[in-house]
Amino acid sequence: MKILTALTYYAPHISGLTVYARRVVRAMVERGHEVTVLTSHYDRSLPREEIIDGAKVVRVPVLFRFSKGVLMPTLPWHAARLTLSHDIVYLHLPQFEASVTAIMARFLARKPIITSHQCDVLLPNRTIRLLFWPPIAASHRIAAALSNQIVALSRDYAENSAFLRRYTHKLLTVYPPIPDLQPDPSNRLNLRERYGLDNCRLVGFVGRLAEDKGVHYLIDAVPQVLERFPDARFLLVGEKEKVIGETVYERLKDKIDSLGEHVVSLGVLPDTQLAEFYPECEVLVLPSINSTEAFGMVQVEAMLKGTPVVATDLPGVRVAVTVTGMGEIVPPRDDKALAQAIIRVMSSRSSYVKPPEDIKRIFDPRKTYDFYEDLFSAQLGIPSPSAEST
Repeated sequence: MKILTALTYYAPHISGLTVYARRVVRAMVERGHEVTVLTSHYDRSLPREEIIDGAKVVRVPVLFRFSKGVLMPTLPWHAARLTLSHDIVYLHLPQFEASVTAIMARFLARKPIITSHQCDVLLPNRTIRLLFWPPIAASHRIAAALSNQIVALSRDYAENSAFLRRYTHKLLTVYPPIPDLQPDPSNRLNLRERYGLDNCRLVGFVGRLAEDKGVHYLIDAVPQVLERFPDARFLLVGEKEKVIGETVYERLKDKIDSLGEHVVSLGVLPDTQLAEFYPECEVLVLPSINSTEAFGMVQVEAMLKGTPVVATDLPGVRVAVTVTGMGEIVPPRDDKALAQAIIRVMSSRSSYVKPPEDIKRIFDPRKTYDFYEDLFSAQLGIPSPSAEST
């Protein structure tokens, strides 16, 4: 199969959406399919075209950016050219110009469209909402209407999304692809030695410092946890200063600095070092606050390494803890509840830990890759390689 994947941001940009898409792209390439990624040239220092994980990445020039959205005037030409030369189109929402690619695929190239709905859209302020929400909403509705099938990350999220409830007749769900990350002996993290954390009790956070991640509630919970565990250290993993459309770090910097050695920023870690990071933490915290967080793959990455989770009670986000029992669920935007749950897990960690085999059975990434390969094949009317191999 020749698969065209279309989304606003792609590697080296890191977000749940880009990680999800890249894992599916890599798996399809490894299974012998030809994959092209159509994305934005959001960073002009990146090449216009390159090969990543065996897939060709085509970056379209950006005229200007608003919040996390981009405007790409030449996208219609690129979308037309690439939809004509591929068998199927795999769209990812949210994406401001998704309708452009969908229209080219359906009416010009006559190709099937599979759309992965990664999360709902919440724009940051009233002015941006007034200016950009109507065209974004229209674009998403057009893309969804033209899609043959729409894929959500969980049934829980789909049932609580006003957008997805309109398309139940074409809606499917599959868990995100979440591999069991493995360390690289040649590139060790050596977390405790490198950061002077011997004899400290470690609480982890993995994600961009973005508004929807609820980091400010985690920072407000730190002093409360320190009252019970004064030797605790809160480790922040992820981009903090160059997060597109965000100013969270700038607003939190003084408060983080005031906590001194108790909050340590590790920056972005590769998967091989995350594989070492997770088991060092007593608990991983996902304090997300709204529907732009639809799952939180880092939760399962941590669970696979034996680390319990504290997550907020949001559709999709609560799924990992609900189906595994490996952690606590707390109300969003509540630093006191967050702190209390962190303390409970740290006080009785072993009672939350489940065998990694149980976690792998629920979240086997091969099921996700088989799902997409079967879905693409069915839309093209060809036998599925994954079905033939069983």
